[in-house]
Amino acid sequence: MIIILLFIFAGIFVPIVSANDPYTVDITQKLPKPCTEFPLGTDHLGRCMLSRLIYGIRTSLSTAIIATILMLAIGVPLGIVAGYTGGWIDNLIMRLVDIASTFPSGLCALGIVGVLGSSTVNIMLVFVLLWWAPFARIVRSTVIKLKEKEFVLAAVASGSSRVSIILKHIILNVISPIIVLATLRIAAVIMHVAGFSFIGLGSQPLTADWGVMLSDSRQYLTSQPLMLVWPGLAIMLAVFAFNMLGEGVKFSDGTDFNAEAVIFNLKRWVKNPRHASLTSVNVESMEAVDNYTVKIVFENGAYPILTELTYPRPVRFLSPSSITEDPGNPMGTFTKPVGTGQWMLESYEKDQEFTFVPNPYYWGEKPKIDRLKFKVIPDGQARALALQSGEIDILGGDLIGKIPMESLLELKNSGNFEISLVGTMCSHFIAFNQEVEAFQDKNVRLAMNYAINKKSIAEDIFDNIGLEANGLYQNGVPYTTIENNYGFSNDKEKAQKLLEAAGYIDTNGDGIPEKNGKNLEFNFVLTTAEFPERKSLAEFVQSELSSVGIMV
Repeated sequence: MIIILLFIFAGIFVPIVSANDPYTVDITQKLPKPCTEFPLGTDHLGRCMLSRLIYGIRTSLSTAIIATILMLAIGVPLGIVAGYTGGWIDNLIMRLVDIASTFPSGLCALGIVGVLGSSTVNIMLVFVLLWWAPFARIVRSTVIKLKEKEFVLAAVASGSSRVSIILKHIILNVISPIIVLATLRIAAVIMHVAGFSFIGLGSQPLTADWGVMLSDSRQYLTSQPLMLVWPGLAIMLAVFAFNMLGEGVKFSDGTDFNAEAVIFNLKRWVKNPRHASLTSVNVESMEAVDNYTVKIVFENGAYPILTELTYPRPVRFLSPSSITEDPGNPMGTFTKPVGTGQWMLESYEKDQEFTFVPNPYYWGEKPKIDRLKFKVIPDGQARALALQSGEIDILGGDLIGKIPMESLLELKNSGNFEISLVGTMCSHFIAFNQEVEAFQDKNVRLAMNYAINKKSIAEDIFDNIGLEANGLYQNGVPYTTIENNYGFSNDKEKAQKLLEAAGYIDTNGDGIPEKNGKNLEFNFVLTTAEFPERKSLAEFVQSELSSVGIMV
């Protein structure tokens, strides 16, 4: 950061910082050793090297910063629109991203220069037209996650417009990843523009430009090596400084989260038959293009791959220091959790408690508290009592740390605790045993679905803590649509007609339909250890099925 600030200061106040005119030619002063008047010496035309380096800051940084701003101006809005809108608009924008990502920037720059002529503006144009795509892709993926967050859903429910939601809730939360990529892009543009100027396709001779200065110094490599050192050092420092600024992500042990770390983690689960259900497991090759770019070639291209790579299991990223080599285990042995999140493990007592403290290397917003302690309390009622007694401060979760429904309602009605509800991907299912002859008939299964009033379960048994099932999965589960994820309304009359269509008729008037002499009755097996409310739920389901003649 200090190096960048020095560069920016020198670039803005060039006339003050620079004592000499970088364009004044004085052959009588060519190639002297550094002196008071020329601290870094002069070049082959007697021009002050220090002044040309300082004026070169303007050329290099202004080109890189303007190019990156233009990339942001194109990529960020398109990414927001694609992520928030979805549908065909998302598909169209992402196809444009794919197209822009396929062109090699170097070859395209040569082509543009060949048509439009050599200039820094033309080189900058190429990078803008091609390098906006990563910004759009990163912003889109971030927005897709954000729009399912509670604060965004609350804004939607309150009637806020899309523009208002994007401006107030979305943009502020995509700044961090944008800044990281932007600083890396500035460094890349500085290096590429200097490279093209070096070969005569960027800034033209006589211009105070680092690439031009490198080019001019080639013939004096042996006699005046400092002519080459100074512009090379300036480029190196600028690229290094912006790369370090954008580097951002480190593991909690201070090691870099880089391309090698990514490949290390991917190798731990790709090609593993255990994860054969994922398309992304079929990897042909992986390669670290540079420190922060990984090229992955999949055996088969498939749309779900990008979504699968966001799964926390098995796609988790640990520091290589988390694993120790084990001669008997090619995957190594896990020894300690070292990740990149806000928190890092301080202590762990098996089956007792574990403590997290802030990760000093975390790239984003720092935690507002200095310690989190988790206690292991297996019994649900005991967890609720621990909260009421003040032994713990927070309780809850989908599965781990779940609050029994009776306890939750008691806590809610007491008025002493704040209850927060968030969306989930969890659902309650009843599974059919296909070995039972009756369940092999689709009409019987459909009848049971129509017989159960799922809305009443959500409202009356769960006290509106949860929603009725309108499909097999929650709406937030990837790839669920109205067409492939549909539910069944509560229609007991229709349920009875389906049972009749399946051949189940109550012939003896006992209220239980039968077929081939067998009553329509089943055993309902469940466990209440972790979900005590399932007893009430099972009794309600038993009553509902009984109302259409199914004995449970």
